[in-house]
Amino acid sequence: MRISRSLAALALVGAVSAVGAPAAFASPAQAPSAATAAVTIAAQPAASAVADALNAVNAHVANGQIQPSLGRSLRADLQTAVTAQAAGDDAAATAALFDARETVYAADLSQIAAAAGVDLLPELDGMLGDPAGYVRAREVARNLLQNGDIAASTARRVVADLKAAEADSSRLPALRAYVAALPGSKADAAGKAGLANVLQTLQLGSPQSSSGVTVRVTNSTGVPLTLVSTSKPYGDWSGQFPQTLQPGDTAAAGVSSFSIEGAQLQAVYAAPDGTRFDVSGYVPLAGSNSTSQSVTGTNAGSYTIDHSIGSGWHPTASFNLRPKASLGAVDSSSGVTVKITNSTGKDLTRASEYKPYGDWTTEFPTTIPAGATVTAKVDSFSIEGAIASADYVTADGTRFTAGGYVPLAGSNSTSQGVSGTNASSYTIDHSIGSGWHPTASFTLRPKASLGAVESSSGVTVKIVNNTGKDLTRSSEYKPYGSWTTEFPATLPAGGTATAVVDSFSIEGAIAGATYVSADGTSFSATGYVPFAGSNSTSQDVSGTNAGSYTVDHHIDGGWHPTATFTLRTR
Repeated sequence: MRISRSLAALALVGAVSAVGAPAAFASPAQAPSAATAAVTIAAQPAASAVADALNAVNAHVANGQIQPSLGRSLRADLQTAVTAQAAGDDAAATAALFDARETVYAADLSQIAAAAGVDLLPELDGMLGDPAGYVRAREVARNLLQNGDIAASTARRVVADLKAAEADSSRLPALRAYVAALPGSKADAAGKAGLANVLQTLQLGSPQSSSGVTVRVTNSTGVPLTLVSTSKPYGDWSGQFPQTLQPGDTAAAGVSSFSIEGAQLQAVYAAPDGTRFDVSGYVPLAGSNSTSQSVTGTNAGSYTIDHSIGSGWHPTASFNLRPKASLGAVDSSSGVTVKITNSTGKDLTRASEYKPYGDWTTEFPTTIPAGATVTAKVDSFSIEGAIASADYVTADGTRFTAGGYVPLAGSNSTSQGVSGTNASSYTIDHSIGSGWHPTASFTLRPKASLGAVESSSGVTVKIVNNTGKDLTRSSEYKPYGSWTTEFPATLPAGGTATAVVDSFSIEGAIAGATYVSADGTSFSATGYVPFAGSNSTSQDVSGTNAGSYTVDHHIDGGWHPTATFTLRTR
């Protein structure tokens, strides 16, 4: 199956959907705890199966693919399963085998090499049955790590956060946001897709296990329409569109879907003059319902489509295909002047310009020297109004977008954006006048400069382990700046861990880590030093035994404070 890392991971994404998704995954409200996870042994495993797993562990320890200390832990779990099996205690055997599999999920490749994981996990799955819910999610993370599609730090963070979310499902959205923001160095496209897929499935409860959409089309064009095509990428038809839609008639068709992708239905009708009307309704399992609609062809400018869609999992999307309303003389033309002032301190080069309707009276110049102001203008007789915009870039690749829009119905508006590696260092002031021929003004400039005392920041995070248990780091976090000192991989009972981040980012400095104990209790501690506002900490304890512990916390003032956390029993 390992044709390539990306193909393997994409195949894995399909496998996630194929496990009866989303019904195969426990609803967060019904998610089993680690101690009672849904991994019941279908039939008592033969002693030879457990013995085979023990032999596999011994072989991989001998060839260096399993770290000796982790090998001892796996042997202990498997031996416990053998003993429990001999005593006829199926529940204890299940729990021991489950613990062994969880050990593999949580391990780095330095502890259990990919080849050893590929060998051992199928043996454990064979005895425990295919994983589901949070257990399946952790196996997905391990497989993506073995395929090389996510980094070791990403796998540690995901597995630890999944354990925490298993006890408190409200933590799932934060984990999904973390995955969505992963840079390419932490997860490739297939890795992000695999994680996003399984996390979305986990977050959906049984009410969202199915969806559907009804698309209703009314022909108010005054001419008969002929069906060109229909599409439903997911689910099954519940009704079909008629081949011909006479003037004044309304037709409806629907789709019902159990796909994790949700429900979508599209139809295209054509008028005798070749004008095409394309309408689509989409109901995702996560996110807002939406429509898409378009009119194409030589006479497309003469028509429009009114559209709406309801809420819920089985809404109706309604479309009214009609001629555009005729315009009075006062609003038969429009225009927009776009004025851009370059206060960035750098010369800018035009990358593109855009005017979908009307004609340029003045185009944007190819360059804007530092300190200069330029203008461009569009005049339009289109029923769509007038739009003019441009993209300019600096030598370091920072891109500035500025555009003005004057519709024939509705309010004038601007659009602006900054992108690129140094985008956070800049902003765009913007305004637009009223009427049919206003000026949209944009000033491209650095963000408000910081005083020298605020030009850098940093935070030292000190974690004192008074839990009485050895802790292992599952993740560390610093979105801005650079590590001066990272958190150690382990934090012995009674020990202190210190990490330091220095930052020149306008966002300030953040440093945090999550440590876990052998019983799965997870301790998170983060210090934050913003450029504006008060220094703060965030801390959390999660897991089955979370109620037995607490975290004392304190952070100093200033731009380079120490945040101190003491992890202790209550």
